[in-house]
Amino acid sequence: MPLTKIMKPKGGCKYHRLLLKVDGKYKVVFKSTLKSEVNLERSKIRAKAIDTNALINKKSFVNLYHKILVLNH
Repeated sequence: MPLTKIMKPKGGCKYHRLLLKVDGKYKVVFKSTLKSEVNLERSKIRAKAIDTNALINKKSFVNLYHKILVLNH
């Protein structure tokens, strides 16, 4: 799961910012005045990562199952 942070507005800034860890550094990927919009974007990023991992695991399971069938016959 990707590492994310939500930064609250500080000083003169009025935006909540969503940070995503890329190559060991956090980078701003989304900003909005509403925290709910930032949370929604964060959930989309996490859901996408979960779907990608599920597809990779499903593919590897199917490949493994196929190899077992080939070896047993």
